Amino acid sequence: MFRLLVFLTIFGLSWINIPSSIAQSPEPASPDTGTPEGQQGVGGTRPETRCPDAEGKPLTVLVQGRGQDITREENPVIWVYVPYAAGKIGYLEFSLHDRPVTQTFYRTAIEVADSPGLVKIPIPYSLTPNTTYRWYVKLYCQSHQPGDNTKYYYLQNWMQYRPDAPTETSWYDRIAQMGDRYFADPDNPQLQAEWQDLLASIGLPEWISQVPLAHPRFVPPDESK
Repeated sequence: MFRLLVFLTIFGLSWINIPSSIAQSPEPASPDTGTPEGQQGVGGTRPETRCPDAEGKPLTVLVQGRGQDITREENPVIWVYVPYAAGKIGYLEFSLHDRPVTQTFYRTAIEVADSPGLVKIPIPYSLTPNTTYRWYVKLYCQSHQPGDNTKYYYLQNWMQYRPDAPTETSWYDRIAQMGDRYFADPDNPQLQAEWQDLLASIGLPEWISQVPLAHPRFVPPDESK
């Protein structure tokens, strides 16, 4: 059985092996309050699908993942480390859904940049206050037509939009704001230390604070169908 080695940022663990059978596993029930912990796994029906070796730096989402995945922003940003360059894999896909995943509010394909790096995924859909959403980042390891849901791996997590939430609990915003400050002046030692400390505080390894910012192409929904 093929196993994908993935860094589980959302649970704060180090490394785990994800069996392909998780694609058939039921989703966990979400709690009545707060945001549930996120998950990752294998999607689709072709376990023989293989991604290139990520050399110890796998697909990673920058989230707090312990019940405080909150944003104060109506149009927040999610940060993802993509370990592949253009031509090495197919593409990424981001989608935003309601809590039970019965509606899709936003979906975009992401063409991988020329080199690995952190990708900022803006959400143009205006969130509804005091509402919890579920999102997915799907990695299609082989080139194929968008909409073919048979060959992907995914990361998922929750996002709750609370405009009046305390700043210290709004982790999506803290990561996005600190990331913007750091990449505006990446040679600044103080900003380097603050960026590293913030990511370390949510259980991410040191290397994630040292990777560059990537600039992929976001494919409009009408082009990705």
